[in-house]
Amino acid sequence: MNQPQKHDWKRILKIFSFSSRQVFEEIRPPGTYILVPLTFLLVTTFIVGIVLTFFYLTGYQPLNELSVHWWFAEATLVHQALMVGTMLLTLLYIVVLAVILLGTYYYALARCYRIHDIRWEHWFGFACWTLVPMFMVPSARVFFENYETAVYPSFILSVVVLALCFLLPIIWSVYLTVRGLLVWNKNTKRWHIFFCVLPFLVIGLASFPQLLELFAEILS
Repeated sequence: MNQPQKHDWKRILKIFSFSSRQVFEEIRPPGTYILVPLTFLLVTTFIVGIVLTFFYLTGYQPLNELSVHWWFAEATLVHQALMVGTMLLTLLYIVVLAVILLGTYYYALARCYRIHDIRWEHWFGFACWTLVPMFMVPSARVFFENYETAVYPSFILSVVVLALCFLLPIIWSVYLTVRGLLVWNKNTKRWHIFFCVLPFLVIGLASFPQLLELFAEILS
């Protein structure tokens, strides 16, 4: 696999624009670069997790009524550091696991559809690039899990987090998956596309109960 080049970081910006087709053309096997998108995913997920933790633990309005405060305040400094560190490491673990599983899933699908010229590591790289917009989603999931316990959850804040930090990244990753698949495999069929975007549909459906509870609490 080729080593990443200096201009690879510019491809990250293109991923967030409508120039993503060019990115997938440039990283077609065997020139599929992994280090840059994976590093971006890990670093940005870590930063968003730190910011979210800071908001939780400093009583930032309107997050100051979260139930996390009482048990965190009673813990010792060492335990507090361990809890925060565990949460951040869990976020990073989720990202790495998601990339590995998604890359393996794409590889298995490619084998089923007799696409034998793209190896597993290339699909791993493909997953890294398509998941770049998803760096906010793990922290958004943490937000949904905890914010429903707030005494006065904000409807506006919940909608903003849902739209910008959860739905938009998923939709953009689906768009990247479709664009990338069409570039990498000229013989792509409609059912190929459906099975490739299926994991993102599962993510959305898995979060639906949390979202339902959150907005039920807000509107009650």
